[in-house]
Amino acid sequence: EISEASARNNLKACISFSDKVRDAGAFVGVDHFGRYLQEVEYLAKLKPSYVKLDQAFSQEQNNQNRLFTETLANIADSLDITVIATGVKDEENRTRLNREFIDAYQGFIHPPVMIVLKEQAV
Repeated sequence: EISEASARNNLKACISFSDKVRDAGAFVGVDHFGRYLQEVEYLAKLKPSYVKLDQAFSQEQNNQNRLFTETLANIADSLDITVIATGVKDEENRTRLNREFIDAYQGFIHPPVMIVLKEQAV
């Protein structure tokens, strides 16, 4: 077994260890799974108006990230907290986000424009 804390602290070593254990024909387990997810308890106490999901979830919407994003959004929704997806770089990112779970988005849908102010003669 690998503790969730170990995986969080040294993922590369845990992956290497897991590969070797599986190659030897054994199973790999994760102990204390979900322990660090308990930290969302602070949301109920803090009562924020909104949470901003990390951009990693909005930029890479594979099946695993989508499930995790929806789970986090459901937690926030159950506490009546608005969910904002960050790092939305383009229309493709925005359309991949499930609007059923995401209330708003933040990022560069259009490329940033450089703003140049003219100097005023004094």
